[in-house]
Amino acid sequence: MGRLVFLDLDGTLLTHHQQVPADAEDALRAAVKNGHRLWIASGRANCEIYPWLLEYGFQGIVGANGSYAQMLTDADRLGGKTVGEAPENMIFDHRIEAAEVAFLENYLSEIGGLPWWSTPNEIFTTESFMRAFRPAKPGDPPTPWQAYVDQVTPHVRIETPPVASKLVAMLPSWTGVSLEDFRKAVGSRFCVLPSSINSKTLAVEVTLAGITKGSAVQEVASSLWFPLADTIAVGDSANDVEMLKVAGFGVAMGNGTPEAKQAADWVTLDISEGGLSQAFAHCGLI
Repeated sequence: MGRLVFLDLDGTLLTHHQQVPADAEDALRAAVKNGHRLWIASGRANCEIYPWLLEYGFQGIVGANGSYAQMLTDADRLGGKTVGEAPENMIFDHRIEAAEVAFLENYLSEIGGLPWWSTPNEIFTTESFMRAFRPAKPGDPPTPWQAYVDQVTPHVRIETPPVASKLVAMLPSWTGVSLEDFRKAVGSRFCVLPSSINSKTLAVEVTLAGITKGSAVQEVASSLWFPLADTIAVGDSANDVEMLKVAGFGVAMGNGTPEAKQAADWVTLDISEGGLSQAFAHCGLI
């Protein structure tokens, strides 16, 4: 029987320049050919995922740090379009409801934080947050995130959502708010993790309490009647820690955070040094 493999995107499959290394492309195709089932497990939502990534044969998406899991169809994988929210293909869908959205939005307004709300289909944010991904001034070269900006822009709404899957909050230094300050202020209703977003300011990722990529791995495996012991997870950052702990075998990228490496069963090479293909070979996927 093949293995059930959960792959983070940024820093694991995608480089800082939003590209998949050639060795990783070959490893993905070989693993699928060998009968293994690949799932994206990302902080990103559907609307933030490049359609061309799905052509590697992924069977599903764990999105927004484990807030939902959606099975993919052949049309999704080969259609060349951003995958929309499909309730009939959802395994689970845990949303931050209206009262919690209002609470978090009010708190960010009080401290001067910037919100980036996501649902599978849409991004809800402010113009100030969008500017963080753009060149500092006209004429500057594109940032490494230009491909991401191009992907999400059609799905961005400059407003507050009625409900959401996840919040990324940017906390400029002048707010004086630390990660622990934020956690204390929002309380036990939420899971708060440091964000892997490339920013000169502190950013945090917020989901409902108990919702992580780790909880998603458990829910997906259970729904597919797949032994948790036969699952593999590969990641590199704070939002991957629980997934690396829960999976039957967890692999941290060589470029990963110390926390991710400590949580993993094994550490592979850097993404730019053949890390993903080495991980797949070590796990017997290729």
